[in-house]
Amino acid sequence: MTEPTVTSPAASYEAFQVRYLFGPWSLDLIERVRPQPGERVLDLACGTGAVAREALKRISPGGTLVGVDLNPDMLRVASEVIEAREPVVRW
Repeated sequence: MTEPTVTSPAASYEAFQVRYLFGPWSLDLIERVRPQPGERVLDLACGTGAVAREALKRISPGGTLVGVDLNPDMLRVASEVIEAREPVVRW
């Protein structure tokens, strides 16, 4: 398996932290919370959007998601990963 190209700290976070730690954790979190179609989700300190991506799978159709993070580069990476879902997602 080839490792993803890392161009910034946020891209490194997505490639490694999310891939091996926060990605699996987000699946467990969303299974416990059980968001439903049409609901609104707020993801605070969303990073690159690992939890947001899992929530989006469950709140569609009709749901909306807002992701908030202090680091603009994290939001940039998150928006690149989920770009096709706009305007359902607001960063």
